[in-house]
Amino acid sequence: PPSPPPPPLYPLLMATLSRCTPTHIQFYGINIRGISHGKNYAEGPHHFTEAMELLQVDVYGLQEVNLNTSCPHIRHDVVTTLKLNDTQAKVQLSTSPELFPNTYNPGGTITSVSGKLKGRID
Repeated sequence: PPSPPPPPLYPLLMATLSRCTPTHIQFYGINIRGISHGKNYAEGPHHFTEAMELLQVDVYGLQEVNLNTSCPHIRHDVVTTLKLNDTQAKVQLSTSPELFPNTYNPGGTITSVSGKLKGRID
């Protein structure tokens, strides 16, 4: 039987990968409009980091994470999840100083630099 057609993103992904070379730094930024801190919330960021690794992105920024990353256990969860595929990555979190009674906190950013570039940026 004939093989199934590739998924719609496959040609775009292959075109992007064909442009990746060691002489270029890949940047990626996205307004994600919030990470829900609940059951299985780490699944979304984990899939995101897998995609960043596949696309060979060196520096990425996420805006509007809407998490209170000043809370130690949330900070730990986020950083641990983002470093699953690149343990040497440098991750910087920011959050609004405004206090909320739960894990939601409007705004915030996550910036990460891959382990291969970390030594050049520290």
